[in-house]
Amino acid sequence: MVEEVETQNVDIDMMADVPQTKHVEEDEKPSGKQEVEAGAWDIEDEIELTEDVTTETTQATTYNFQDQSDGRDRIKEKIANSLLAGEHASCGLFESAKSLLSKQIGAVNFEPLEPVLRKIHAASSIQLTAFPYTNAVTHQMMHENGRPVVLGSVEQLKGLLKAAYKLTTEGKFADASKQFRELLYHVPLLVLKTSDEEEDVKTLIKIATEYILALKIDAVKRQSASDPARSLELSAYMAACNLQPVHRILSLRAAMGLAHKLKDYIYAAFFAKKIVQIAEVCLR
Repeated sequence: MVEEVETQNVDIDMMADVPQTKHVEEDEKPSGKQEVEAGAWDIEDEIELTEDVTTETTQATTYNFQDQSDGRDRIKEKIANSLLAGEHASCGLFESAKSLLSKQIGAVNFEPLEPVLRKIHAASSIQLTAFPYTNAVTHQMMHENGRPVVLGSVEQLKGLLKAAYKLTTEGKFADASKQFRELLYHVPLLVLKTSDEEEDVKTLIKIATEYILALKIDAVKRQSASDPARSLELSAYMAACNLQPVHRILSLRAAMGLAHKLKDYIYAAFFAKKIVQIAEVCLR
């Protein structure tokens, strides 16, 4: 067992005769808290660095910092002439992305697009931490051809569409309307690769706009509940929207019931005939 030596009571000449190591018996166990002295580990108080070592370390650190900065600048220069707003948003260039959207689709109010822009930027980059208590280094994900990665696809929009369909069937019209609007907010920032994807996106836009219109009409109809004639008119407008068969039938049934309640049998019969026609088409 290594004994603690109080340096205040031991003469310097006597310490020279003390052996550096001592045999430790197997039955002996350390007891109490021992202090680790620097001399026991051959640790010097100060380490003198030569000029060569200091110069090389400084140059390496400076070189790494400049290399990262130049890399990000090269990415920005590469997409500076890009006409895809999604690529600008992916690299965090939100102002240039807004400028492109303003020129391409006439966008004016960008407040609804702010969350989408930040979401695309966060999903298209990764942060790496080399050492604890240091700032993370942001790395932009790139394709093999050098273009920035824009996370967002037609399949993702189809997933939003399915979720909106489900909310509509459950009668949660406010949540469904938000879901359809979010689908439209993602469209201008997509990077499409084929003409088939372009056609799919056009179809999704038509579906989303029809549902947003129908749900907006329903919201106004609920506010006009005290006016039966106005409610019937709005029900007819909603039933005329090009919805999915199941939702079209539900809107027609609501309009038919309201018309029958108001003893407007002509319109009630018209809505009933539409229901039968749609049902026949679905059964074929």
